[in-house]
Amino acid sequence: MPTALTGAMAGEVIKLRSLRSTWITALIAVAFGLALSLMDVAHTASAWPHMAKADRAQFDSVGDSLSGFAFAVLAFGVLGVLGVSSEYTTGLIRSTLTATPRRALAYTAKTLVIGGFALLLGELTAFAAFFIGQAVLAKQHLDVGLGTPGVLRAVSCAGLYLFVVTIVGYGLGAVIRHTAGAIAALFALVYLGYGAAKAVEGWSTLPS
Repeated sequence: MPTALTGAMAGEVIKLRSLRSTWITALIAVAFGLALSLMDVAHTASAWPHMAKADRAQFDSVGDSLSGFAFAVLAFGVLGVLGVSSEYTTGLIRSTLTATPRRALAYTAKTLVIGGFALLLGELTAFAAFFIGQAVLAKQHLDVGLGTPGVLRAVSCAGLYLFVVTIVGYGLGAVIRHTAGAIAALFALVYLGYGAAKAVEGWSTLPS
């Protein structure tokens, strides 16, 4: 017999699948992650014979394969926002809370479903971008394998980062309850937060 949580999660899965915005946003996220990364590595592979030594020394085969994620991360964040804000916009949240009166249970189910979807999609996109990128870079013998030290962790963490931003977007959507306002807050947090972190990076007193 299903528990209250599994029943609530089943309802959230149905809602997630039925929302057209979910699939459009997911498609945009994957397209940005793969297409932009592919363009970057293709340009690097074609320009490699003519690149200066200084530029070659700065080349990162894993980083270039995941370069499109700088934009894809915003699409994942929007996915998280829409996962909850769309219910407030359409009024569906009333039906959700009627079916699941316990708010903690309703939001736990929603978080698990949206988070699970984002984690799966993020990891699949990260590994797909990595393997496609390495296939292009192999033409210039610039590719690396997952067994290279640090590579598996880097690719896995790229997918995990997409998941984290999705959850941040979800949290903003749940607090602000307005799609445009939550997306604006997300963009500010992602861009300004990163800039602020880089600005104070040198203040760290942790030993290297």
